[in-house]
Amino acid sequence: MSDKEEIIANTEATLAIEGMPLSEEDVSILDDCLSGKISFDDAVAAAIEELKVV
Repeated sequence: MSDKEEIIANTEATLAIEGMPLSEEDVSILDDCLSGKISFDDAVAAAIEELKVV
């Protein structure tokens, strides 16, 4: 298992314990961040923007 796969698996397991399973989209975004396709800051900003109530 690669480091990236291990990080994703650990993140999924930790959040599942808390009752917050990751969607396929969440895993894809995490993968993009770990691959350097997008920054974590950009991913967080996009998530906040998506969840804003206007």
